[in-house]
Formats: sequence, C-alpha cells, structure tokens
Amino acid sequence: MNEQYIKLRELNRSHAAQAYHFPMSSDRLNRRLSADVDLALLLVDLVGARVAARFLAARGADFALICRVLAEPARRRSASRQTA
Repeated sequence: MNEQYIKLRELNRSHAAQAYHFPMSSDRLNRRLSADVDLALLLVDLVGARVAARFLAARGADFALICRVLAEPARRRSASRQTA
C-alpha cells in the first residue's frame, strides 16, 4: 500500500477515537489540531490544497493557521520529523 494512504488511514482512526472525548483540555485540543494539520498536509499531496483548506476549516482551524500551514508546508514537515 501507498505509505501516504496508510498514514492517512491511521490519522483518520485517531480522529474517530478523539471525537467522543468531551470536554477537551487545551492540550488535547492542541494534539487534535496538530494531527489535523498533519492530515491536511497529506491531503495537499493527494487531492490538493483546496481540499486540505476545507478540511482544516471544517475541523475549526482559523484562517491564519490554514494560510500559514498551506503556504509553508516544508516548515511544518521538518518540525514533525524532528519530534517523531
């Protein structure tokens, strides 16, 4: 299987597991948003920036964050590789 598809599937599973935990602490919200951004970067490669932007907006990301993440994807990718 395609490596990106596998990661996309894993991220979708983590989103489904997090959907039923209310109320969320700010730490949990930050982790969810971080996972959303990672997933959006995969979506950019798979289906384009427009779909990724819509995904982030639907998940509650603000406009400035969406623009920053999609305008500078290499910056985010290098940061996530360092922590992983």
